[in-house]
Amino acid sequence: TDEFMCQSWGGSDDDLMYEIGMELSSIDRRRIVIKCPVTAAGTRAAARLVRSGVRVCLTACYNKNQALVAAGCGAEYIAPYLGRMTDVGRDGLSECRSMQSIVTGMGSSTRILVASIRKVDDMSTLASSGCDSKSD
Repeated sequence: TDEFMCQSWGGSDDDLMYEIGMELSSIDRRRIVIKCPVTAAGTRAAARLVRSGVRVCLTACYNKNQALVAAGCGAEYIAPYLGRMTDVGRDGLSECRSMQSIVTGMGSSTRILVASIRKVDDMSTLASSGCDSKSD
């Protein structure tokens, strides 16, 4: 496989999250992507991991402004949860499209990895707006 994603952990301890991310990625830094939540601690750990040459995906994203955070820290991916946003009454498709516009407008290489997709129509809507990375 070209890449494999592993979730780091550590709660509010960004040092622990960083250390775990470094250990998990040590197997193969070219192929392993470390997932960190888009929290204050997760973002600090992610920024450190990126500076250490680790591929990072910021997860549990529910707001387009978090795309700014992901692009700013150099994350390779940000993973918005489309289905969960929709479950709480938000326009998840609009949020995902806005995230794509933000990273494109910033000239960032951060990719929007849309997770929790529940409808085939949503996949084509996302693809037409440039969101071409998907998870189930």
